[in-house]
Amino acid sequence: MAFTSNPVDGTRIHFEVEGDGPPLFLHCGFLGELSVWYGVGVVDALRDSFTLILNDPRGQGASGKPHDIESYAFERFVGDIEAILDSLDVQKTHFLGYSMGAEVGFAASVMAPHRFNSMILGGSHPFTDPVATVICDTVQEEAALLSQGMEAYVNELEARYGAVDPAVRERWLGNDHLALSASIQAWDQRPDLRQQLRESSVPALVYCGTADATFEPTREACQLMPRAHFVPLEGLDHLQAFLRFEQILPNVLSFLRQREPAT
Repeated sequence: MAFTSNPVDGTRIHFEVEGDGPPLFLHCGFLGELSVWYGVGVVDALRDSFTLILNDPRGQGASGKPHDIESYAFERFVGDIEAILDSLDVQKTHFLGYSMGAEVGFAASVMAPHRFNSMILGGSHPFTDPVATVICDTVQEEAALLSQGMEAYVNELEARYGAVDPAVRERWLGNDHLALSASIQAWDQRPDLRQQLRESSVPALVYCGTADATFEPTREACQLMPRAHFVPLEGLDHLQAFLRFEQILPNVLSFLRQREPAT
């Protein structure tokens, strides 16, 4: 297991490296850890052409789990990515993020554009209105549900999206609910990035399921970016658009190959 630390707050971040080729950073969403990329086939599909850099986001997996809201500002997540890249002596990378990972990617594209060759962003947006909650209508309701513990939260999640694999459920139940509550409460305290996205210089592929509640704001975020292209995934909800990665894979490969002709 490899670790590095954010130089601002010292939070320890777990990451792993797989494959060979140009670097591609994989950032999962809320509740997830780097192993999810294996489960949906992303690692198998991409590791022969790219050096995959996978991380456990702060508050999740084997990474540090601070309980204060300030630790989950966009700047901290972007700083974690840069700390990992620095530890590997990687100057620039492609980036693939889903859900919360996409929010972080949008932020990274405007806060540290010099570190990224391209962005692939799915199922979320970096706006304060509407806030992209997972289950509830408001951040406050989501945090209150988490305060009841992971079992109550996971039960509600499965009631909304359907039952998940028992091994996935077990990993979700192992999360620190106080860290996740702090992470959620940070969502409506982050800056709205609409204006900054208009000035983004990073090429981007943005996608979202048409049955996802975040479909319209995700599409809006893409439309604001001068060098972005949007792909709708017909009929898929938020979880399905992640689990059925094979539906966006051809677009991902085409997009990356345009920027890496030798892959």
